[in-house]
Amino acid sequence: MRPVLLCVGQKTLSLKAKGWRSMSNLTATLKLQHLCISNLLEAVQWIGIEKPEALRKLKAARAFLLAHLKLEDTHLYPVLFEAAKKNGELKQTLALLAKDMAGSRAR
Repeated sequence: MRPVLLCVGQKTLSLKAKGWRSMSNLTATLKLQHLCISNLLEAVQWIGIEKPEALRKLKAARAFLLAHLKLEDTHLYPVLFEAAKKNGELKQTLALLAKDMAGSRAR
């Protein structure tokens, strides 16, 4: 399994995408990835998209986003869908999110 990339400040760490000790560990990682992606995109905006450094940051944001989505797809959503079998409210929320994601992918 390929490592999951996690950006912390200016450094990139490589984490194994398996063996999570707890769901809180996974969600903490996902939150850090959100922050990293957001920081990179904000930097692109401030630098100016026409500059080479901004393009490098944009490419890095894309790589982090793809790794993040893969981590969600392989470790977060399977657990949520399993829990949704016993929780109607969670099932409705996941259906709404799936519909929203399908709409955003179509754009």
